[in-house]
Amino acid sequence: MVIQNSDTRDKLKEISWGAKGQLDTSSHFVLILARKNVTSKSPFVQHMIRDIKKYSEESIPATEEKFDNFQTKFHINDNEKTLLEWAKKQTYIALGNMMTTAALLNIDSCPMEGFDLDAVTQFLSDEGIADTDQFAPSVMVAFGYRDSESKEKVRQPQSDVVEWLE
Repeated sequence: MVIQNSDTRDKLKEISWGAKGQLDTSSHFVLILARKNVTSKSPFVQHMIRDIKKYSEESIPATEEKFDNFQTKFHINDNEKTLLEWAKKQTYIALGNMMTTAALLNIDSCPMEGFDLDAVTQFLSDEGIADTDQFAPSVMVAFGYRDSESKEKVRQPQSDVVEWLE
């Protein structure tokens, strides 16, 4: 969800220490939510395979079985917590794509996990912003143009973090 409303941003500042500066200065502030309890039988997956991808009725059982096997082999569907952690990991794929696209357009971005998960969840529920029975906050990201030069990035040498197996 793209949060442009200044009152909503101000309320988020109180429970999102990692975003205090960006909530005031970013042109676009995004809170990425993870969908809870995604299984082959969940309404969301059923909607995707039936209404969006329009799989034939004959192919749906095999598709569900493939999905279930994947989740079982990776211990994704062990319990609600592992399902949610997997869903949150999936949001980072979208986060990375958004940030890369922004960089290609010379738009700065800043990802953030610095927020009180319980308080943000409660806020989303109390304000009627998100159905927290269905969704959980995963990560935040701010977009905009910087008003001054940033400090030079300091990174480890590639050889310290990448191992080539030949």
